[in-house]
Amino acid sequence: MHSINGETVGFVGRTYSALQNPVFTLGPYVVQAVLLLVAPALFAASTYMELGKLSDLVEGHCYLLLSRRWITRTFVTGDVICFLMQAGGAGLMASKDIKTRDSGANIVVGGLFVQIVFFGGFVITSLVFHLRVRNNPTARSEAVPYQRHLMALYLSSMLIFSRSIVRAVEFIQGFFGYIISHEAFLYGFDSVLMLLVMLLFNWVHPSEIQSLLCGGVALRGFRVVLYEEAVNQHPRSGNEEAVEVGAMKN
Repeated sequence: MHSINGETVGFVGRTYSALQNPVFTLGPYVVQAVLLLVAPALFAASTYMELGKLSDLVEGHCYLLLSRRWITRTFVTGDVICFLMQAGGAGLMASKDIKTRDSGANIVVGGLFVQIVFFGGFVITSLVFHLRVRNNPTARSEAVPYQRHLMALYLSSMLIFSRSIVRAVEFIQGFFGYIISHEAFLYGFDSVLMLLVMLLFNWVHPSEIQSLLCGGVALRGFRVVLYEEAVNQHPRSGNEEAVEVGAMKN
């Protein structure tokens, strides 16, 4: 939610700044520069936290490369670091001093690369976890829809990963580079990608995991399924059969 608010306010600032042409003020520029840059880091934090919840859901903590205690802390800490670096760098870029602006751009690039590195580590961790659960499924994993949530994690990670690479290249090219000089890149490789992430998490909503952990219900297309009841009655039945059993009892 905070990432969506950040993106929205950022584009409001960008629109207001464009309407000021030809006399621009610093405030709207700072708002759009900072918020559009750092908002995706909040999407990333949500993605990082979901993997730990999925390991709880399938009771597969032993399949994680890191312990359940450290899996979220490690990646969220990296996300906080890149968030602070990008926010601080973007603030320095609003300076009138050329050297300060260049330093700010370098800090932003560093923050983006920190994000790329942690995302790479996260995707590898998720893939290893996924393969281990598939090769040695737990009773719980065969009756809950953990795989579609993992697929959503992979897709969202790739979208944010692609966006971070383009933005890093943008700042490496400098204030007069090709990407920053063509507004289409901002929309095509930033706002559209983040919109897709938002829509993806609305379709495969992370709250379903918490609901299942609490013994609640989940959505399967247009059906509400009592997975907890299906798991208790068919602990080794396979995902689709458990889903149908839960659906019929509704």
